[in-house]
Amino acid sequence: MFLKKYFVVFEDVMSDFLEKIKSDKFTKHELENIICNANSKGRIDLLEAAKIALAKYDKSNRPKIIKKMDGYYITDVACDNNGNVLNPKLIEIATALVDCPFVDEIAILKTEVRFYLKGRHMLAGVAGVNLFRVGLLDENKIKDSTIERWKEVGVIVKGQYFDATYVDVHFSSLAQITKAIGSVEFA
Repeated sequence: MFLKKYFVVFEDVMSDFLEKIKSDKFTKHELENIICNANSKGRIDLLEAAKIALAKYDKSNRPKIIKKMDGYYITDVACDNNGNVLNPKLIEIATALVDCPFVDEIAILKTEVRFYLKGRHMLAGVAGVNLFRVGLLDENKIKDSTIERWKEVGVIVKGQYFDATYVDVHFSSLAQITKAIGSVEFA
């Protein structure tokens, strides 16, 4: 009797769980965890529903690396139909970042260069005519001392990006990028 009651409850829970998966209530990470943990017998429906829902996260929208250069990558979104980089200044920025210590995974995107400093996601780009920028999305990820040192490099620009506050330093000489990167202290 106990097992029958258990399976009835289990079926109800599984049914609710399947409905949540099918109605896109889980993040990509949660769906991947469900797939990893749902390999036990009797969970085929759960596994299939999670795989179908995960397939909805279309990876084709992500930039694809089309050229590997010396120290950086060029993505498909950065190029026109002929394979030429839309904004050649981004190549200059990527090349300058290659020489910065602790910088990895430099990738030229459509309007900016994505890179990782000590494993943390940052961005660099063109802020205007003869004006460059370096910054990151969450202002709370860096110490106040970074902002103070960035003031010596250039002009601090803060703004709102959805629910996060970004902070950039804008400077006129690309040679300043090394100083801007070297000034970063993470919180």
